[in-house]
Amino acid sequence: MNRILCKKCIEYCVNSDSRLNLIEFSKEKSIKIGEILYSIDNSHLHFAPAGNYPENPVVTICGLATSVQAKEYIVNELKIKDVETDRVCLNAVYQGKMAIKLALMLKALNIDKLIKQMIYLKIDNSLIQISDLTIDELKKSKGMFEQISADLHLTQSTCCWSENNKSTFKKHWWEYSKECRNDGYFSQIVTRFIHSDKSKILILLGSSNNENESIIKNIFKNEIEKLKNVAILSPQTWINYQNFKIDKLICFIHHPANTGYIYNNCKTEKLKSVLYSYYENESWNFSTDRYGRVKNETTNNARDYYKFISNEVLKMIN
Repeated sequence: MNRILCKKCIEYCVNSDSRLNLIEFSKEKSIKIGEILYSIDNSHLHFAPAGNYPENPVVTICGLATSVQAKEYIVNELKIKDVETDRVCLNAVYQGKMAIKLALMLKALNIDKLIKQMIYLKIDNSLIQISDLTIDELKKSKGMFEQISADLHLTQSTCCWSENNKSTFKKHWWEYSKECRNDGYFSQIVTRFIHSDKSKILILLGSSNNENESIIKNIFKNEIEKLKNVAILSPQTWINYQNFKIDKLICFIHHPANTGYIYNNCKTEKLKSVLYSYYENESWNFSTDRYGRVKNETTNNARDYYKFISNEVLKMIN
């Protein structure tokens, strides 16, 4: 790594004293949400801890970075008198249609059954349990997580990258971000997951073809005694674990911001997405989606992959 990290990033992103509650950490270190930690090429990394921060969750769901919209939502809401920071940060995570799409996938994967507590989504001012969500909810626009159990952790592995006040992430920033995640908050999430008897599943949003998987494997090298019956699953690797006893799952699922492939809302038979087909048929038999340009064999693999994850979650329950 040729780039020298700035003092703030060393203090807040890397040397964070193993603190996993970023909200409490910000209070102790007197860091303001929205504060710029690092700047490069007219872009900025802002401190923006969207999500909730339970001590020892059963399930952790982690995206890559807080969006600019989420960061701005937190900053603006915190200007209101007597508002609770914890509530605002939770409301900000995976907001809008993304929250609805993610909740539908969590329902399909039996996550609410795994934590054995209700997960609520607030959609257009109505509270709905994810177990009661239907495909019709995808037509709505305003979704946010509410009343989250301490057994579910919703978060991102880094804070907010912005350029011209828009969410963005460029390849030449990746090494910087990787160092923060490798030695900072993301590594703490993975380490907690490995050591906790209670934690069962770590869900990473997006492609497995990114550096998060290599970071996880590097952490595993130092935790070899804890690796029995831990599976790292992706659409490319899951088949290797079909006859493997799994006590903990680390798995990659398609990002809920992706409006094609898994999530598109086209209802015609020819263009039907896998998520629509799942909920129409109550099965994992879905059609190929033109939007994602997915070949039949790839679609079939995705179907089998998600079915495998949901079955393993049910085994953990039983």
